[in-house]
Amino acid sequence: MHWHLRVSQSETSDTDLRLLVDSEHARYMINCGEGTTRNANQRREKYRNLKAVFLTRVDTDTASGLPGFILTQADTASPSPNNPVCTFDLLGPPPLLHFLTTTRRYCMRPNVNMRLRELETTSTMTGAGAAEPPLRPVFKDELLAVYAATSDDAAPAEFLPPPSSPGNTSEVAPAGTGAAPADGRAASQPAPDTRSSEEIIRSWAYPGFKPSTLTGRAAQLWRKLTFASQFPASDDLYDPASASDVPLPHLENKEVLQRLARNPYDLPAPDPPRAPYATSYFFLGKQFRGKFDAATADALGVPKGRIRGLLANGQSITLENGTLVTPEMCLGKSVAPSAFIVVDCPNADYLENLLRAPAMQPGAVSEDALVYTIVHRVGKDVLHDPRYVEWMHKWGAECHHLIANKELCPNDISMVSCAYFQLRMSTISAETFRVPQYTLVPSVPLSTFANLPANTQPLLAGQEIQLHPRSPPVIVNKHKDLFHKALEGEQTVDPPRVAHKVNSRLARDARQSAPSRPGDDVRFIALGTASAIPSKYRNVSSMIVQYPGPIGPGIMLDVGEATWGQMTRHFGVLPGIPNAYSALRNLRLLFLSHIHGDHHMGAARLLVQRRKLDPPPEPLYIIANWVLAGYLREYSAGIEDLGWGNPAYVRLIDTDCVTDPRFDGPSRNTSIYEAKRSKAALAEVAQIFDMESIIATEVLHRSRCHALVCRRKDGFSFAYSADTMPCETFVEAGRGVRVLIHEATFADDEEVNAVRKTHSTAKQAVTIGRQMGAEHTLLTHFSQRYPKMP
Repeated sequence: MHWHLRVSQSETSDTDLRLLVDSEHARYMINCGEGTTRNANQRREKYRNLKAVFLTRVDTDTASGLPGFILTQADTASPSPNNPVCTFDLLGPPPLLHFLTTTRRYCMRPNVNMRLRELETTSTMTGAGAAEPPLRPVFKDELLAVYAATSDDAAPAEFLPPPSSPGNTSEVAPAGTGAAPADGRAASQPAPDTRSSEEIIRSWAYPGFKPSTLTGRAAQLWRKLTFASQFPASDDLYDPASASDVPLPHLENKEVLQRLARNPYDLPAPDPPRAPYATSYFFLGKQFRGKFDAATADALGVPKGRIRGLLANGQSITLENGTLVTPEMCLGKSVAPSAFIVVDCPNADYLENLLRAPAMQPGAVSEDALVYTIVHRVGKDVLHDPRYVEWMHKWGAECHHLIANKELCPNDISMVSCAYFQLRMSTISAETFRVPQYTLVPSVPLSTFANLPANTQPLLAGQEIQLHPRSPPVIVNKHKDLFHKALEGEQTVDPPRVAHKVNSRLARDARQSAPSRPGDDVRFIALGTASAIPSKYRNVSSMIVQYPGPIGPGIMLDVGEATWGQMTRHFGVLPGIPNAYSALRNLRLLFLSHIHGDHHMGAARLLVQRRKLDPPPEPLYIIANWVLAGYLREYSAGIEDLGWGNPAYVRLIDTDCVTDPRFDGPSRNTSIYEAKRSKAALAEVAQIFDMESIIATEVLHRSRCHALVCRRKDGFSFAYSADTMPCETFVEAGRGVRVLIHEATFADDEEVNAVRKTHSTAKQAVTIGRQMGAEHTLLTHFSQRYPKMP
């Protein structure tokens, strides 16, 4: 049986490390950052045989593509007819469970059985002579045994898995969804909670109960109840995974879960919050038997046919003359198992813990195994540290070292179909259809690091390392790549068929020679125009309205997954202004229309990147409803700092405070304090953009959704429909705007389907523009039925 490691995504401006382990009958994925679903479409990856997903961290770099990946697998995967549920294991460090439960209002599917294992951490250096925990796998199946080591930047070394609980003799370490034990960050702990799950749930039955007040086992039980309501087919939540874990009660009425999880209150905060854990994994393959020796079998008198197959599969046989023949008598020497390691070490502060972890010691997991590849997702200071370089050399001369770091890897294009499409469209207008920015050489060469092993090279997308039989890394791209062929002169760049028609119509357009008007220099930059799920040709919804200047103040209309990556390709990341960082700095207003994931799943990454800017940018104003605000607030409190709650970084404007009574009636769901704060923030936004009015109006969609209408004092105006059927109140609110951005999910012959899914057809969108009196109508939010629509 063959198996190999494949690099699906490298470290570039718009992708983060993602690896696949493949055999004939199984697939495993390591990390699931933004753009995973889109990149998988580009590379034609299928996940019918997906067994497990391993995360090295829980943050926007490694896990923010997970909700979209889960939804896509649930909706489009083709599981076995005998097992209609999409089943796989999910393993990662804390706060993995908290991360998934923050998505509860937009990520849920009844046909997903996700066996979640939040890897617990324990300190082994509790005193002189303290015994190390037994080294046991956190995951094991017929192909792989996986060992893990989790560390952070402060506490002593922490190892996975924890010691077994009394009576636990399982070969696989218990690594369930229990709360992480104290790790030095929490100096004092409350007395142990010995109540049963049923007793804890009964204790919540009082007026004014708020889940955010829960701690310890009660908080963990609430998270598991929430997770069970999102993915009710998950079957491993009802049994304790370790002595510290709290199982769900076997509730006869599963509607209880739905009622509990649908309350409007925030989750309990994880303990510790924003835990900076990084997990490294040791993947050990199975040992393969040697080749069958036909000559020896002949000498022993073993007849040809099925009986030799039994010997080859490890089964002893007895010949007709009574002779016992064992597999060892006919098989050659067994092949030593292959292994590979994925190291995640963000900076040198993690090194001491990492290098002391038992799973990271040569020969500790298996004395016979050959570690053939190590993927190093490390900071540059780690590669400069002599301790780490010495550790790299310990694995022998045959080991291949692949370095995953954004500065040490080329910023090459992964979405080559879209890039080639842009290359063709740029023949119409190079400024309107920009070719994505890229570089084919790293910004920092590996030669600047001393004493690295000879087999060290940058990680590249498409690299494939055969682990049985073994062969060194080679680039294997199985998808069509016309972009790089065009760069190398092997592919002609033909203009699209519509080029001549577009150019002739532009030449006849009288508006080209009309006197200039306010707003002529406003740019509408489409970063994503797809509906529901991304494709290799287009990303999901996002658009920037950019006002005058090299990088003028900008308004972002929705922010689908991987929007930040789209910005890095459009504006570029090379030093100088303008680039993506200056565009992000000057982004002053973000409008989030509704809770559907294709309109907001890129928000966390965008806010994390903006939080990293130095010096700090001016505040970003966010117009969002309470559901979206709750999700981002929980994420910021428990996972990564988004600047939420800090008015120096983020200022929230409740959508209900932006509505106009003429179109929507009086605002609702807003306290007096929230209304006052939102109105003050809205006045600040109006001053920044010189706005006469900013109005949100509710439109017709399956979930509560708002459109946006903005009018400047100089007379320029635009309206954004978000997701909607044709809506009369939106027509009235946007009457006379200069630019209408309207969704056109379906073609004209799909009107029945559009009604069923509460969307619009292209003809309906154009009709709305005419009724509104808009001078220009931009169509967006196209179904994947029309992948190559410009």
